[in-house]
Amino acid sequence: MWRIFRFMGYKVQVKVFDEGSQFGISEFPRISKMCVHKGNKWLLNYDRGWDFNDLSPTAYKLLLKFLEWAL
Repeated sequence: MWRIFRFMGYKVQVKVFDEGSQFGISEFPRISKMCVHKGNKWLLNYDRGWDFNDLSPTAYKLLLKFLEWAL
């Protein structure tokens, strides 16, 4: 199921499943796809593998904490 969130000025879209998968993000295996952008700039894209992650390590960790709570 696709979920869309606003977090710290970012727009976050994730495709999340009930159970983890080998194609999921290692820190959050239930997420198989995720994209993050702010304005017109894409900062993160994961589609069953990393395309790019230009978020700062701190912002990425905060995002994962938020997703743990939200999902």
